[in-house]
Amino acid sequence: MSRQLEHSASLGGSEAHFCLGDMIFNGTDGYSVNYPKALRHFAAAARNRHAGALTSVGAMLYNGLGTKRDLGLAFRAYQLAAEAGSIAAMRNLASMHMLGEGCEKDMAKAKVLTKVADEAEAELERGGGLPTMQ
Repeated sequence: MSRQLEHSASLGGSEAHFCLGDMIFNGTDGYSVNYPKALRHFAAAARNRHAGALTSVGAMLYNGLGTKRDLGLAFRAYQLAAEAGSIAAMRNLASMHMLGEGCEKDMAKAKVLTKVADEAEAELERGGGLPTMQ
């Protein structure tokens, strides 16, 4: 399976890049943990607006894994991921707004993002799709 993923990733497959990034990040499926390499795969998928990859890029930038810590870029990655439907990114953005990390401190935006994330989770639990960010 890893050869198929690597082949698909070499052709620009976003889901393949995301899966490889995840396996390399976590050191599973025969891959060793390698944060810079995982970040490259996540970034390749993120260029195609893959929500999970954008969230992973944001987390790696936020925590300085495989790269220098950059709260501004982490915030931007989370914004794009939230726009693509990532509930985790919405929650991370809410936290960053609450703390003023990578952005101005804004409790009102944090509350709105938390509400949207809560509604999205509730909708998923009911078997529906994700609401859109407005």
